[in-house]
Amino acid sequence: DTVGWQIETVNTGNTTAYQVVWSDVLPDGLFQISNVVVNVSGGNVFLNGTAIPVVSGNAVVSTTLNVGDTVSLPSLQIEPGATLRVTFDSTVMDDVSLGEQLTNTVRQDYASIPIGGRDNSTDPGNVDDDDD
Repeated sequence: DTVGWQIETVNTGNTTAYQVVWSDVLPDGLFQISNVVVNVSGGNVFLNGTAIPVVSGNAVVSTTLNVGDTVSLPSLQIEPGATLRVTFDSTVMDDVSLGEQLTNTVRQDYASIPIGGRDNSTDPGNVDDDDD
């Protein structure tokens, strides 16, 4: 059987989220990721540090015959109000029982600046974003 997924990431903040790392590792019982489509609405989502819009062709799929299949995107920047929507299909493995619940979790991390990360080297105890 095939299971369809739709995952939405929305920047509800007032500033751009940089260095967004988006990946989904399927849980045991699911494999063979296919038909990946990336859509953006409400604002811009670019490859991090560029003005190049993210598209379906940027998705990287690691599909095996076992567990751990993954779909991921390169580092992104998501502007305020933008929604990133990723849809794809996966296959249920034969050893999954009828009624068995499988939980799929997506991980997303981000930073507040395009390159580097937050630091507090200028004023210890207070975070600044000048990457020094």
